[in-house]
Amino acid sequence: MTNPEKQPEKEPEKKLNEPKLKNAEEQLQNWRERTAQAVGDVDAAYDEAERKIRTPLANFEKSVTARILKLPLQQLGKEVEADILNQEGGMLDQPKVEEYGKRLTRALDAATSYINTMAKEGGLNAEALTKMVNDQNRKASKFIDLFLEKNFTEIEEAMLFAVGPRGKSSSLSEAGNQAKITILKYLKSDFDKADSVVMTYIWSIFSFMDKDTRISVAKDYIKGKPKDKVEAFLVKGNCMGVFSSAELKILNPSKKYSDDEVKAQDLAWQGQNDFKMEAAKLGMIPYGTENAAGNMINIRNALMTFVKFGAGFTVIGNFVAGAWQGGKFRGFGVAVKRLLNRQSSLAIGTYAAIKMIESDKTLDQLFHGSKPEQEASADLRREVKNNSEWDRFFKQSDYAGSKVFFEFVRSIKGKEPDISKVSQLLTPSQFIAYLDVKIADKKPKKDSYETYDYAAIKESFEKVNPKEIYTLARAFDVLNIGAKNAKDKYELCSKEPPTTNTDKKTA
Repeated sequence: MTNPEKQPEKEPEKKLNEPKLKNAEEQLQNWRERTAQAVGDVDAAYDEAERKIRTPLANFEKSVTARILKLPLQQLGKEVEADILNQEGGMLDQPKVEEYGKRLTRALDAATSYINTMAKEGGLNAEALTKMVNDQNRKASKFIDLFLEKNFTEIEEAMLFAVGPRGKSSSLSEAGNQAKITILKYLKSDFDKADSVVMTYIWSIFSFMDKDTRISVAKDYIKGKPKDKVEAFLVKGNCMGVFSSAELKILNPSKKYSDDEVKAQDLAWQGQNDFKMEAAKLGMIPYGTENAAGNMINIRNALMTFVKFGAGFTVIGNFVAGAWQGGKFRGFGVAVKRLLNRQSSLAIGTYAAIKMIESDKTLDQLFHGSKPEQEASADLRREVKNNSEWDRFFKQSDYAGSKVFFEFVRSIKGKEPDISKVSQLLTPSQFIAYLDVKIADKKPKKDSYETYDYAAIKESFEKVNPKEIYTLARAFDVLNIGAKNAKDKYELCSKEPPTTNTDKKTA
């Protein structure tokens, strides 16, 4: 984006031609179609800008981000529907319909402009998607939160200018001038407030602006201010990832920064803007997702098949030879005795060993259950014992906590066979984000789907206040605790196993 004074003018905003409808039913249907079309337009813009990253992690991040961007449209759709249905048989008047139409256009412009802004350098590739999820200034959830607030109309306008549209202004230069006025106004009133929500949006707007516009606005703010005030603003801006070391030199030319200070400024800026490492993780195809060799007949498989066939042949041969001798059937008793001879016993042992190798189970696992399941149960018991809020969380509302937690784990895991490969996504903050998406998505579910009170589940989870959830996520995945079996499986696995006689003797 260029400086607002240099930007090309656009045509004045055209007046929307709202269709003339006969009744409330037509009005309702028309609005549903328009909302669906707008949602489809966001999807289309995303698909056009997207660069395919075929990993479970990328697919999950994409789905969450795309749904977040459509939230204002869906929320507006519900608001209009409710308004129409509350008219007691009447219809919304034309001025109100036109106002809703403008809000729809505004929400659509905001979402698509955000997508296009994030896709400027190479499309929505791994790095862009990572920024849409993690960048404190540019992440989709932060951007959309502003348009869901409904309390900061001026700041919305400034944000729209920063990502492209002029908003309600008749030209981009007018929008740019108004954005500057708005930013200076809130910097003056809120910069020194430690807990200002507005300032988080101001820094976001700065980050979306091009360098020239950002420096121009910052210069206007610090002009005539004492050195300590200027320094405080620039340090904060650098820590927020808005001003680079090069921009700090332009904004504060009288200050001679040392090499160590510049190095610290570069580290602070990179810490908020460099997502190459996270992007690399996002684009990695986890080992085990695809393994063509597993579908091929290799030497090991061929040898195993041959030995297994030979062992089976020996067992069956001895049985048949024992049961039939001299052309006469001599009875199963004789046949069983032949199965117990040394040759047959070795063959049975060989066959059993091969089956254990094929199933990746040890003899102890075959007779005493799967070791991973034992370990997962132990992890579950330990976590619940250390924090009793977990037990309340999982059991709430007929084990809805368990079912939703399992849903989250499986949505993160996707088709990845090894859950450890996506451990970085199995965090409390990601679970909260998952619940927020579910809370916002209030579409009616099909008859076969169970619905949950996600807001209550989120409130309960916040009481747990865990530092990590990966251990439990892995336990739920291994033990398959979820859906219809949630209650029985959780109750079985979260309780201490009964002490056996063997355990007592050992003790």
